[in-house]
Amino acid sequence: KPVSLSSREFELLELLATDPGSVFTRDQIMEHVWGAKDATDPNSVTVFVRKIREKIEDDPSKPRYLMTVWRVGYKLADRALFESQRVSGALGHGHAPARGTRGPVRRRARTL
Repeated sequence: KPVSLSSREFELLELLATDPGSVFTRDQIMEHVWGAKDATDPNSVTVFVRKIREKIEDDPSKPRYLMTVWRVGYKLADRALFESQRVSGALGHGHAPARGTRGPVRRRARTL
């Protein structure tokens, strides 16, 4: 079902979707979403992750799609989970670069 995201929520989710299964640090997320890792409070990442989980997870307290990697950062579930749940197209996984590469992040519609 369609999910409405703010610009920052979308940018955070879009970054994670560039390489599902790979962990992104808070610094990487802050730099991508806010332009510099010192531009915002690191707790802002936590808040945005929580807001996204409330929108995309069946049970935000037990996330299956947007996961925390303790003391490292966050990752989006591997493609296999999305493909099994038929949500890969909704998150744009068909356009992700090959694993281990960081291609340019493409803009997509703000509604998932």
